[in-house]
Amino acid sequence: MPATTINQNMTTKTTLTLIGLTIVITSVAQSKLDSLINLRKTDALGGKLPTYYTPGHKDIALQFQDIITEAIDYYEARYSKKFEVKLIVLDSSQWLTEILTYGFVFYDGDWIVMAAEMNYESFKEIYGLQSYFQELDKELKRQGISEQEIIKSFFEFYSIHELGHYFIHRLSNAISPNPWMDEFIASYLSYNFFKSRKSNDLKTFELFCRIDRDYYSPKYSTIKDFNEKYAGTGLPNYRWYHSNFFFLLKSLFECKGEDFIAEYEAAFPKKAVNERTTEDIINILDKDCKGVVKQWVIEIESKTMK
Repeated sequence: MPATTINQNMTTKTTLTLIGLTIVITSVAQSKLDSLINLRKTDALGGKLPTYYTPGHKDIALQFQDIITEAIDYYEARYSKKFEVKLIVLDSSQWLTEILTYGFVFYDGDWIVMAAEMNYESFKEIYGLQSYFQELDKELKRQGISEQEIIKSFFEFYSIHELGHYFIHRLSNAISPNPWMDEFIASYLSYNFFKSRKSNDLKTFELFCRIDRDYYSPKYSTIKDFNEKYAGTGLPNYRWYHSNFFFLLKSLFECKGEDFIAEYEAAFPKKAVNERTTEDIINILDKDCKGVVKQWVIEIESKTMK
């Protein structure tokens, strides 16, 4: 696991996110996580989304609380589900290093855990942008986008991605058949929210994904590699997969829109054993979509063809 220290006594499976890019590892039991969080000295914000934060970081805590609460309101109204999730925003002095190195935010059980501070240099280092950061910097300058705006868009998109994991795992009738679909559906829920409620906010994030997609040279690009190696592809390569997922979910949303979650639940119900091949999944997703998923798979997998 890149740049990650994992407690050898961790016993239950969870979904973790590298500032939004999710990796599945063996994690602490819920009671253990609660105990670790209780050791932190935090201030609190009331509301539908109980929020705890390292003192001195109220502004960023409010930012995350506001955007996640808006998404909760949106999805509660749409699906008649009650969300019972909590948010904690920690700086490096209080980070849950027993689980992950600082900067890798995650969802676990009923908690969304996010970093309280991130400057642009740290952002580039954590995400392994060294091979193409000049192209990203050039595009930001050309479009008049600040470094903090790119970080904000990244964090906010993946904060809702984390909420998407909570929704699928805890509230929906679906179970994802493999890591590709588990990550994709969480990002679909995030895209769905932003497209429906805050579509202008997607533009900066899409810019990041486009630069990453076009300028990073992956070692791995197949769906098989993602499912089998997952974060073992290496953090920069793993991040590249997620940037490519953005363009798949964008195309699929144009085809299926907000009704896709019900279709996903019907295709991959929790009560069934979902033994689906990649070809099966492509055919399911491509129904009435004129082969956009198959074409996306061909394009992404061609990146490492000799």
